[in-house]
Amino acid sequence: MSQGRRAFLLGACGAGAMLAVGGCGGGAAALVHERASFYQGELRTVALAAAMENQAVGFYRALIAARHAAEVPALAQLAQTCLHQHAEHAATWNSLLRSARKAPVSGQSPDGFSPAWHAAVLAPPGSASPRRLAELAVGIEDRAARAYVIAAGRLTGQTGIAIAAGIAPVEAMHAAILRLMLGEYPVPGAA
Repeated sequence: MSQGRRAFLLGACGAGAMLAVGGCGGGAAALVHERASFYQGELRTVALAAAMENQAVGFYRALIAARHAAEVPALAQLAQTCLHQHAEHAATWNSLLRSARKAPVSGQSPDGFSPAWHAAVLAPPGSASPRRLAELAVGIEDRAARAYVIAAGRLTGQTGIAIAAGIAPVEAMHAAILRLMLGEYPVPGAA
């Protein structure tokens, strides 16, 4: 793994922010920010995981609506499947929050944490080519898989560990399928 990637992952994991997600705007931001103060310790990681999944759902909705997405039916179909699975993952993380009597996360960031790659995720794909859409999706899935592997190693609650360990391979599978669609080897080489 390159020093830059290692630094990013360690930075994303530091100070309780093991999962990198982005901000949301408008009036909802104040409500989400208010709720963020209630997420402490591992519940902060759980809230960030739910937000990251919500972000993926938003991205896949935009991908499906993108002008050129329908040109590659397999990409549009995979995007639908990914959207559905990310929504299920968000619901799973939110159920863990509810069981701890905390508010579920319906937005894309409980604390405004906004990594450098966030703009690429939230920017509407609009007229991006199908190849570019798939490349963006690979980036999202790779980051999610890595974040969950790290979270599974750092969480101490058995339920959270099991959820992170169960979701990580799904995200890696999404990335592998997208790489195949791009004509790449599905498993990235060691960096």
